[in-house]
Amino acid sequence: MRAGRVVGGLQPVRLQTPVGVSGRRWGRLVVPDAGCGTESAAHVLERAGQAVTLARMAAQDRRDLLQQARTGFIQELMDGALTDPRPALARAEALGMRSAPVYLPFVVQLEPVPGEDPTGLQLRERAALDAMSAAARTLRLPALAGGLRSGSFAVLLGLGSADDVDGRLGDLLERAGRLLDGGGEGADEERPVPWIVGVGPAADSLSGAAPGLEEGVRIVEVVATMEVRRRPFYRFADVRLRGVLSALREDPRMRAFAGAELGGLIAAEGPEVIGFLRVLLESGGNKAAAARRSHLSRPALYARIARIESALGVSLEDAESRLAVHVALLWLEVGGRVDGSR
Repeated sequence: MRAGRVVGGLQPVRLQTPVGVSGRRWGRLVVPDAGCGTESAAHVLERAGQAVTLARMAAQDRRDLLQQARTGFIQELMDGALTDPRPALARAEALGMRSAPVYLPFVVQLEPVPGEDPTGLQLRERAALDAMSAAARTLRLPALAGGLRSGSFAVLLGLGSADDVDGRLGDLLERAGRLLDGGGEGADEERPVPWIVGVGPAADSLSGAAPGLEEGVRIVEVVATMEVRRRPFYRFADVRLRGVLSALREDPRMRAFAGAELGGLIAAEGPEVIGFLRVLLESGGNKAAAARRSHLSRPALYARIARIESALGVSLEDAESRLAVHVALLWLEVGGRVDGSR
C-alpha cells in the first residue's frame, strides 16, 4: 500500500493496491483521496484488491476448465466415441453451443513465427481461439472450438442452412482476423492471414461432421507445404494432387516409386540441386524460365541439368519423365520419406 505525495501544502492521501498474484499483475485499485480515514480506507482497499484477484482467478479457472471440456468433447467426436447424434448434441449444449441445422467442421493451424518458443505459440493459439469464438458470437453463429496439437485447433460451426457455407465461413474468418489484428475496421487488409484453414464436409449432426476435422488436419498439413496460398480456406479439392499424395505418405508402393525416381539424386546431390530441380519442373522444363528464376547463366544451367539427369538416369526433355520425377518430389514435400531422408 502506497500513499500519494503532498501537493500545494495539502495532504491528499492517495492509496493504491495491486490486483493479481506474484508475477501476474493485472492492474491496481486506487483511492485518489482517502481523506482522514486513511487507515480504514487502506484496510478496505486491500480487501477489495484481494476480492478482485480471487474473482479474476476463479473466472480464469472456470474458463480454462470449460475450454478443457470442449477440447475433450471434440477429441471424443474425432475418435468416434460419440456416434449417437442426440447425446452428442446434449453434451455440446451443456458446453454452450446451440443446436443448428448444419454443422461445418474446420481446422485452424497458425503460421510459424521464426524463433518463437512453445510458450509464445501457446499464447498465440489461445488468442486466435478466443478471436474465433468472439467472432462467432458477434455473427450469432453457434460454435464449439477446442485445441488439437500445439499451434492448431478445431472448430465445429453451426449454420442455418447449407446454401451459403463459404460466405458465412469467410465472414467469420475475416472478422476473427480483424479481432486478432486489433479489432478495428481499419485493420490492414493487405497483411497476410496468420493461419491456414482446412475445411471438411458439412453434415446435419455433430457426430456426422466430426470426421471432417480429420480431413481438415490433413488439408492444413498439405497447404503448409505450398509456397503460394491465395485462399482464405482450403478444401480437399483445392489441394488437388498434393492432397492425394499426402494421403499416400505412408504407402510402401509410393515410397518405392519415389525411391526409384529420386533415390540416386538424393544420394548424389545436396539440397541446392533438389531445389533447382523443383524450379525446373515448375517451369515445365523451360530452360530460359528456370535460368531466370535460379539466376544462373546458360552454361551453369546446362551443366546442372546434365548432373541431375545423370543422377536420375532419365532425360528431363521427356514430358513423362518430368511428370514422374515431379510427382515423386511433391510426395517428398508433403511428408514422404525415402531412405530416412525427408
